[in-house]
Amino acid sequence: MPTPSSLNTRRGSHLRREAGFTLIEMVMVIVLMGVIGSMVAVFMKTPIDGYFDSVRRAAMADEADTTLRRMAREIRGALPNSLRQTDTSCIEFIPVKVTGRYRAESAAVGGLPLTFPGVGNFDMLGRNSTLSTEQQIALSDLVVIHNLGSAGGSDAYSTTAGTRNWGTVTAGGTLQENNTGADIAAPTNNSAVALKNQETRIPMTWTSAPPLASGSNRFFVVPSGEQMVAFLCSGTSPNITLQRVGYTSLQNPAAQCKTAGLTAGTATATTLATGVSACTFDYVAADLQRNGLVRINLSLTQSNETVTLYQEAHVNNSP
Repeated sequence: MPTPSSLNTRRGSHLRREAGFTLIEMVMVIVLMGVIGSMVAVFMKTPIDGYFDSVRRAAMADEADTTLRRMAREIRGALPNSLRQTDTSCIEFIPVKVTGRYRAESAAVGGLPLTFPGVGNFDMLGRNSTLSTEQQIALSDLVVIHNLGSAGGSDAYSTTAGTRNWGTVTAGGTLQENNTGADIAAPTNNSAVALKNQETRIPMTWTSAPPLASGSNRFFVVPSGEQMVAFLCSGTSPNITLQRVGYTSLQNPAAQCKTAGLTAGTATATTLATGVSACTFDYVAADLQRNGLVRINLSLTQSNETVTLYQEAHVNNSP
């Protein structure tokens, strides 16, 4: 006859065996969880795909918008009447570092004026050192006077004497400033003419005399290291590459917008956008003395989806 203790022991073992899972039960649970998971995935797939699609579209739109804004900003700051294009896939211009006003001829006031016709050093109204670092005039920079473009007979791209309108800040020279409160009687670049207070004397080397004076006594400074910029779309859709090409010298004629200067040492190409499916430029010059308009169309394509943006950039052509 079993004792009470042995009965309790068998009863406890029996309860422990009943508390576990069999292999069949575990397999059934796994199968059911897979079925439920598949059903949930069907309903979740569409909103998840929509999220990633919206992220991709936003990234494409942001890339295109940033690219267009950068291009428009540079185009707005171009030398007046310097924009030109050979076809709709390339546009080029001369960048401007800073503008200033030169002293006009005035014997009564004194100082060293920039006379026309003729060339030589001249006094800039204001001090060069007060400009921001990236705007300060440096040796070997180009000084352009009254650019009207090829149609106006005063052209920065010209290689012909009598129409070429720029000179170079003399390499090895000195941009002398006057902040003394009085005239400097014997300035460095022309000891015969006093340098007025709050002015800067610019040492110049001219290859030919600028043909026309500026009506507002204004000059434009082009950086020596990057004298021309082109925006170029190359390749075939949908794998067009949009590049910014910076040239170390002025290129003429305009046909060189797409071919010349791309070798090492003469130009630097920076990729602005890839995966471009459409890229066109359209420049309309309303007149030579006032303004123009650049219209840019840019389309980016990824995963069979295309984002297209349009940008207009006003160009001030007043020299």
